[in-house]
Amino acid sequence: MDFAGERLRHWQQTLSAFDAESGWAFGAGAGRFAWVYSANAAPADRVSRYRWQDGSKASLRLTAGQRVEDGELLRMTQRIDAAPPGLSLILKARNDEDVLLLAEVCHKHILSRGACHSQRITLRANPDGWREHRIHLGGQGELDRRPLQFALALAKAKDSALITDLSLKGRDGVELLRNGDFRQGLRHWLSSSEKWHTPWHTQHIGLHLLFEQGLFGLAIGVSLWLLAMGRLLIGSARDHPLAPAVASGLVGFLIVGQFESLIDVPRLALLFFVLTALGLGLRAPPPPPIPKSNPTP
Repeated sequence: MDFAGERLRHWQQTLSAFDAESGWAFGAGAGRFAWVYSANAAPADRVSRYRWQDGSKASLRLTAGQRVEDGELLRMTQRIDAAPPGLSLILKARNDEDVLLLAEVCHKHILSRGACHSQRITLRANPDGWREHRIHLGGQGELDRRPLQFALALAKAKDSALITDLSLKGRDGVELLRNGDFRQGLRHWLSSSEKWHTPWHTQHIGLHLLFEQGLFGLAIGVSLWLLAMGRLLIGSARDHPLAPAVASGLVGFLIVGQFESLIDVPRLALLFFVLTALGLGLRAPPPPPIPKSNPTP
């Protein structure tokens, strides 16, 4: 499907999920989009999930969704400082059925991967207890480009497994992972999906406000934006030196926001609300005083 058709389909599914939540007046609440969308998505769009479990042994529960192409995998990732030769991963797993596990160390900048040491292995069913697995990630040379990232994912649809006690070392024996036993929860770990982003974002700033804050929140957000733009363009702030820059920033947010959520990212949300506050608060400086002329004798 083309880009426009895929985006329209996603917006329709978002509204359907929102309608199922019955939150038109005040919305579904901040940060609830991914959960609501996943709970109401079509089976083919069910996403992979992860959950930290603190029972008799702290562990990570990975559950694969339906879409498990390489770029659509949900990876649990961690930045590492080095990738020496002879990389080997040791972990303990508990799974009711055979699962296909992907482990990799890659040069990675944001979502762009470079050279990798990776391996896919089948973890045999072991429902009654923990079983230790050793995975050789291959590669005789060191990955010398930075930044480096370790990633773990389930690579077969509907697979599920408990994982703990991860240890990643090269031939030098230096531990590269932090919190591999998950005793500190998910500290140092971050989930990542490289290409399939729609289950985590509305991908429209207005739709995002509607989903989280409802019609009231959308009305307030639009009103504040219009009021700020009015002051910056034709109101009391139009002669302020910062007015052109602030107005351009707010217009830019609106344009990009037609295709991205933007304000579901904390730093971008802070920037947007700071710009809006500036637009609402700026006042043009008073004109310089007219110098008094000395009377002629």
